[in-house]
Amino acid sequence: RQEAHDNKIAPLWDLNIHTYRRLNNAELSCTIKHIEAIGKVGRECPNHGLILEDDALLEDNFAESFNFFLSKTPKDWDVILMGTGCGEWFIDQKLEGEQPVFTSDSLGSPSIFKAPHPATNCAEAYLIKPQAATQVYQGAVPFNLVSDWEMAYQFYKLDLNVYWWTPPLVTQGSKDGNYYSTLDEGQRR
Repeated sequence: RQEAHDNKIAPLWDLNIHTYRRLNNAELSCTIKHIEAIGKVGRECPNHGLILEDDALLEDNFAESFNFFLSKTPKDWDVILMGTGCGEWFIDQKLEGEQPVFTSDSLGSPSIFKAPHPATNCAEAYLIKPQAATQVYQGAVPFNLVSDWEMAYQFYKLDLNVYWWTPPLVTQGSKDGNYYSTLDEGQRR
C-alpha cells in the first residue's frame, strides 16, 4: 500500500511532506462515491456528467453562468472544475502565471484556465466527459489516495485536459461553516 501511494505522490507532490498514512473511514467513503459516480458517467452519460458533493452550494446565477462558461470552454476539455475548493488563495496561487484561455468583462469577469497538473482543487463540483470518466475509473480501481488526490493522479497519468472556471460557481458548505464534515477528522491535528 505505501509503495503504491508513493508511486502516485512522487510525480506530483513532495514525498517528504505528503507521507503515507491510512485513509480514515470518511475519506474511504468519499473516494468510493467519487469513483463510482465517475464510473457511472462513463457508462451512462452521452455528453458529460456533473458531479457534486453533498455539501455543494451553488451560486445564485449558477445555470446562467454554467451555460456561459461551458459555451466558452475549449472543446478539447476532458474535465472542468468549477468549485472554490481550497479557497480563492489556492486558485490564485495555482493559476499564477497561467494565461486564461478565455476572459470576459461580463458576469463578474469570468475566466477559464487550463490547469497545470496536479489539476484538482478539491472535488465539490466538476464536469467530466464519458471517455475520460471511463479511463479515470479504470485507473483508479483500486485507489490509494483520497478522492481529489486520486483524481489528480489519474488526470496526470492520462494527460487529461483539465480546465478551471473562475470565479467559481460552487462552494463547499463544510468549508465555509454551513455544514459539519467528518471528512477532515484525523487530518487536522
